[in-house]
Amino acid sequence: MGLSSWGGGRAGFRMWDRIIAVDGELVFSKDDVIARALDRPAGATVVYQVDGIDGSQRFVELPTRVFSASDLVRSHSMHALLGAVFVVIAVLLYFLRPGTAEAWAFFGFFAALGVVEASVVDMTVLWRLPQIFPAVAPFLGVLGFILVGVITRAYAKVEGARLLEGRPERGEPGFDEAVRARPQRRMIVATAVGALVSAALAAAMVGSDADRTGYTVVDSLFYVWLGVCLALSFGLLVLGYLRGRSPRRRARIRQILWAWPVGAGIPLVNLFCGHVLHLWPMSQTWNGFLLLLPLSTADAIVRHDLLRLNHTARRLVGGLTVAAAVGIALGFALWSAVSLLKLDDASAMVAVAALLFAVAAPVTHRVQSHIERLLQSATYDAGRLVASFTARASTANQLERVVADLRDTTQQSIVPTFLEVWRLDRADDRATLLPLLSDASPLAVDDALAALLEKSEPQVIDDEQPAPPGLAHAGHGPPAVVVRLAVANEPVGLLVVGERKDGRPYEGSDVSFVASLSGPLAGALVSTLAFQAVERLNRELEARVQGRTAELAQKNEELALLNTRKDELVATVSHDFRSPLAIIRQNVQTVLRDLGQMDRDDLRMFLEAIGRQEDRLTSMCTNLLDLARLKQRRPPQTLVDLAGLVRGLVDGFQMRARDRGVALAFVVVEGAPTAVRGDADRLGQVVQNLIDNALKFTPDDGAITVRLDADGAGRLRLAVEDNGCGVPVDALPRLFEPFFQVPRQSHVGQGSGLGLAIVKAIVDAHGGEVEARSVEGRGTTFSLVLPVEGPPGSTLPQPALPS
Repeated sequence: MGLSSWGGGRAGFRMWDRIIAVDGELVFSKDDVIARALDRPAGATVVYQVDGIDGSQRFVELPTRVFSASDLVRSHSMHALLGAVFVVIAVLLYFLRPGTAEAWAFFGFFAALGVVEASVVDMTVLWRLPQIFPAVAPFLGVLGFILVGVITRAYAKVEGARLLEGRPERGEPGFDEAVRARPQRRMIVATAVGALVSAALAAAMVGSDADRTGYTVVDSLFYVWLGVCLALSFGLLVLGYLRGRSPRRRARIRQILWAWPVGAGIPLVNLFCGHVLHLWPMSQTWNGFLLLLPLSTADAIVRHDLLRLNHTARRLVGGLTVAAAVGIALGFALWSAVSLLKLDDASAMVAVAALLFAVAAPVTHRVQSHIERLLQSATYDAGRLVASFTARASTANQLERVVADLRDTTQQSIVPTFLEVWRLDRADDRATLLPLLSDASPLAVDDALAALLEKSEPQVIDDEQPAPPGLAHAGHGPPAVVVRLAVANEPVGLLVVGERKDGRPYEGSDVSFVASLSGPLAGALVSTLAFQAVERLNRELEARVQGRTAELAQKNEELALLNTRKDELVATVSHDFRSPLAIIRQNVQTVLRDLGQMDRDDLRMFLEAIGRQEDRLTSMCTNLLDLARLKQRRPPQTLVDLAGLVRGLVDGFQMRARDRGVALAFVVVEGAPTAVRGDADRLGQVVQNLIDNALKFTPDDGAITVRLDADGAGRLRLAVEDNGCGVPVDALPRLFEPFFQVPRQSHVGQGSGLGLAIVKAIVDAHGGEVEARSVEGRGTTFSLVLPVEGPPGSTLPQPALPS
């Protein structure tokens, strides 16, 4: 750079020195210097007065061949050839490696422009601009083109172009396949126009005359244009960042900005090589070399986000650093050899450039191949996970297993904070989303959820595409990706994936991976639910069969019991009727046989015995008729003073009790109800049977208490308690069955076995309840509970009697 860029590099000038005189004659432009040098004869020397930036002045003597026209042409030819080499390499990379992005071509193209334009700027404006600006102007030009190249790299990708314009990307709502390439075409045209303007300004600068005003205007326009390119680059990035409010868009902008330090570092390396190491002929070659090697791989690194693979990223960046260091060392060694051998500068530059590219090409190829292998491995891993999940889901018959496999698959790839599966239920003409294996509440499908269920593409939830309110607050956190689950294009549910645990946004490949899981998940959801429904129906059918079988067995047991009871009843009735009839027959036969020999007293005795047995048969028939009438008729509902009725019956049994020394008492608890609705005769029959039964089984000098109180539920309770011999525990359940009698060996007294059955039938007919509690050897208590007002207007329950 400086004079070295067109004078051979051995002039001894520094970049910040300015020639003010040639052989004592003041000069005002580069053309003045060249004119005065060319006026000297060949081989002569020219003395230059140099004004240094530090204020010192010195004189430098150089041969006139430094300024020969052939050297000047060779220098320009070398730069043009170097730029052409970059363009050819970029074009070859573009056409020979179509799997890579268009950014290869654009980066190489702008690197070539940067090399050529920096050289032109160095040659044309070194003498016109202030002392410090010429030192940074070439680097600013290269940096401006690099930044424009970075923006073009973003626009070369469809996603990048839509990103910076704030338009929907693939997989987002509003994306239109028909207009997907419009932003890309617009930016390519804008880039081409920018390149033409830059080339036109550079050509005008080279072809301008020595007029000071012309130089000033042209170089001012040139640097204004470079500044506009730089500002446009930064402005587009800022605009894209502000438009892309979602985390995913901002992350992509940050990925593009990641290439800026690379572009800014190249001119710094150039400055170091040119002004610290004084490698003037090599400085422009470093521009191209350092651009080609890191930026060709930076595109793949940024685009595919390989930095998340920490170990691999460190190896990759370390490999690039080593490759760059080796290239610089090799270039320095070659340049030193060229300098020592005093070869022609142009030839040496071409040789060095070719050698450097020969070194850079395999290094770049190796790095790019390594990146592609990593990407292919990542793609294969995603495909393997999808294939593995599909195989497991297709054979699963338990929904819990399918969801567990899904969570395991996502934890091996995208690692979300949560994952939920919602099943669509259309029961009762109302759609509802039901959570599977989650404690979330069901969601009624509103318009927003219905829209999600209609979209076949996965939906990325962000500021521009917010989640429906119900879905955003129903699960374990805000959703990040929502995918419809569908079978035969019919929605069956939703798959909701939360944010990443590391906080990074989802890339397009991640969204595609989740979408790939939705197909087998939907099929497994339908199949497992169907399998579970069939299993549930089988269980219900089996339970129903078992229930019917148990019911049938119970009915058979009841029939067997009824048959046994019928046999017992027949035997009991036969016995109870046969005994008095046998006594009657025997007495009648005796009277008929001995009537002539009997006196009057014996005849009376036999006839009284016949009368007693007849009374017994009449009582049995009456009781049987009572049971039949109670079964078929409802007792009249009149208001009955139960306390007065019981008191009268107790008084009627007092003489019989006193004859046996039994204390018979009637107690009415204070506040107890005393009136009920029912049949007074039937209720009196109940009390009479209970007191008569107590007198039969209470020993002499015993005690019987009849108590009337309330049961605590607003009903009337009547209890008859004795201290007789009691009832065995095994006999209590059958105590109210017709014709059932407690074994006689443990009791005294006789009966037909119908009294307690009649008591229960009457109490049931009045809507009440009766029960017996007994402790064998200590007595028995019969309690009946009656509603105070009775059950008027209702059908009274009927006693269960054997037919």
